[in-house]
Amino acid sequence: MTRRRETRRPATCPGWCVLRHGTHTGEEEHLHVGGALLVRNDVLRLVATIDPETGAKEGPFVLMGSQELTLFQADALIDALTQLVDEGRSSVATQQLEGALAVLDPQLAQHRGDVDAHGRG
Repeated sequence: MTRRRETRRPATCPGWCVLRHGTHTGEEEHLHVGGALLVRNDVLRLVATIDPETGAKEGPFVLMGSQELTLFQADALIDALTQLVDEGRSSVATQQLEGALAVLDPQLAQHRGDVDAHGRG
């Protein structure tokens, strides 16, 4: 009968860590890795190292492909992307609204050159 080595989650292990601890030795045992998220062709995950004896902590960081971002940097990236998406959506909504006005008011559309005298574009 083969006995499985009992692995316990260290007290310093963050709740988001998905690694099985107790199977590695040395520095690898202090590594904490979160579950993977796939965005386009990049894998994103949380990583940190925490020394269980001293409590010395590095991270958590967000790994984005091969880039390592601090939480502050990741948050700034989220804010910048959100701003760009919001700006893009508002410009699309304006374009859609302009097209809708031409449909609602054929004379306006004809005057602007969007449609001919018969209301065809």
